[in-house]
Amino acid sequence: MRFFAVLILSLMLLCGCGSKEDLTGDVTVISPDDVSLEAGNSEDGSYTVAFDMEGGSGKAYVVSPAQLEINEGKYTVRLEWSSSNYDYMIFDGVKYLPVNTEGPSVFEIPLDTLDEPLTMIADTTAMSKPHEVEYVFVFDSESIMPAGEYRSEENKEEDLPANEDIKAFSGAPHEAPCDGLKLINEMERKYAECFRVFYYEGGYKEFCIVDGRRMLLVPEGAEVPEDIDESVIVLKAPLNDIYLVSTAAMDYFDAIDEVERLRFASLKEGEWGSDKANAAMQTGALLYAGKYSAPDYELLMNKGCRFVIENTMILHSPQVLEKLESLGFAAMVDHSSYEEHPLGRTEWVRFYGALFDKEEEADKAFGYQLKESEELDISDGKSVLIFYFTSSGLVSVKNDSEYLAKMVSLCGGEYGFRKSGKATGTTETLSQEAFFDIASDTDILIYNTTIAGDNINEDELVRQFPLFNDLKAVKDGRFYLMTADSYKHPMAAGDMMREMCSVFKDDTAGLTYFRKYER
Repeated sequence: MRFFAVLILSLMLLCGCGSKEDLTGDVTVISPDDVSLEAGNSEDGSYTVAFDMEGGSGKAYVVSPAQLEINEGKYTVRLEWSSSNYDYMIFDGVKYLPVNTEGPSVFEIPLDTLDEPLTMIADTTAMSKPHEVEYVFVFDSESIMPAGEYRSEENKEEDLPANEDIKAFSGAPHEAPCDGLKLINEMERKYAECFRVFYYEGGYKEFCIVDGRRMLLVPEGAEVPEDIDESVIVLKAPLNDIYLVSTAAMDYFDAIDEVERLRFASLKEGEWGSDKANAAMQTGALLYAGKYSAPDYELLMNKGCRFVIENTMILHSPQVLEKLESLGFAAMVDHSSYEEHPLGRTEWVRFYGALFDKEEEADKAFGYQLKESEELDISDGKSVLIFYFTSSGLVSVKNDSEYLAKMVSLCGGEYGFRKSGKATGTTETLSQEAFFDIASDTDILIYNTTIAGDNINEDELVRQFPLFNDLKAVKDGRFYLMTADSYKHPMAAGDMMREMCSVFKDDTAGLTYFRKYER
């Protein structure tokens, strides 16, 4: 999709986008009150939609996500520019006027399609004379969600629950799911706070997750207790034919050598961070069953799926989880991304180890990363920021509550951006000016390539951020890229911290998850 947007933009630039007469032609002027478009079966309400944007000089941008209003079967998209210098926009031969008189220019424009390149013209008065500029927008239909629920695609994370809620869950008194089970002990955890595992006589195990979900694993050949609480999900061992949606959770299956238990997957061949998973998809042992927001229900039912493991992106599409459960699928949501400590994410391997009777293997895998983290060659307090440029010209910065930022502190660095009082998640979006004020004197900058991809160059960075070469870290050669699939490897937390310590000391030998930016 992005390829076609770039292709169309390139053809436009070759043809020129000079004067108003060249671009405008005969247009119909539409006032803000006239904007509307049929929206099919969409429910009325306020939504947001993310988009890619190409064109212009890169100095001005449109805030993403954009607001999307649906009223009586009609909807409009609200485009807010970073500047007040835009006096009209043209789309599909219709001229639209601003809906505001003060502040950044705002336009309300109907969309005639999604997921395809849409050419729009914006007239700017910021130059010596008014000038029309062509842009190409691609609005992502899969990003549409109710207003207030937008989550950055940066690494597919969501707003975190309050720490006190997690603490309360982690240490709360616990009652057995039925009177007939006698508790032996609870798994002792070192860092993880978002899951608990209880062991009962007879080989029964109970798994509790911070979202309130409870699952009882019944040993093979054993009976399901008759008086079990109806809210408890019953799983029968052995657990096979699993549909795995959680990308990071694949790392846990790899670590305990249980990939063969999976039968269905939400990514296609080559997209997993696991060689075993990609190989299984190539042979057909692991089948693509649709992404988290659009699973292939028919395939899952016909092929005998027994258990669904979602990630927290499913919270953006709760109707999908409800549908899965209504069809009789047992389902859980992996909440490893909610863990406050980086090694808390890693410790979720012990959750999966207990689920598949691989406690010893899981303890060994976790123990290795724990040992790595306890033997770090600590840095000397360099200031560090982790960030990336968004498609709309803004800068997404990790705040100090994010797990990578916490790794920086554990490695002896000083993370340079604290979570603001208004923030509810682990990243914040800044203007380029605000980012430069923070990052100009930062010792080390780490670019998160999860969205942009690993293949970025100086021309691209300068295009996105004209002040790139004025940053201290760039001048000093202390600008690093974090590999795009790092988030897929929670079982490498100790390894990543070891490499981070090397980065802080400017030692680039043997790096896997980071690489130095070469100019």
